[in-house]
Amino acid sequence: MEDFRYYADCFSSLHTAMKLGKPAPHKALLLLSVIDLVKRGIITENQIELSDVLVKTFNANAKKFYANSPIFKPEVTKHYFHMQHEPFWSSVVSSDCVETNLAA
Repeated sequence: MEDFRYYADCFSSLHTAMKLGKPAPHKALLLLSVIDLVKRGIITENQIELSDVLVKTFNANAKKFYANSPIFKPEVTKHYFHMQHEPFWSSVVSSDCVETNLAA
């Protein structure tokens, strides 16, 4: 139960940019996309690769939740990188990819 509380607290206080007085939804959409891929059995470990399926899932969620937004554009790679500033997310860079680990 402590893990749930920890992640609930972290997810409810994401560090987000503000644009025209509105918090950017990108990190929340990235998390929703990761949760969707876990639910579908595509992500099975705490390592989250910036894969085509993650990008497609993020773009689908962006289209679903803010397709007509005049101020927010879906850019998963930038927000995938900026997630490393959250306490539950760390990035590992290798010569051929960037790998992300969720804190356990």
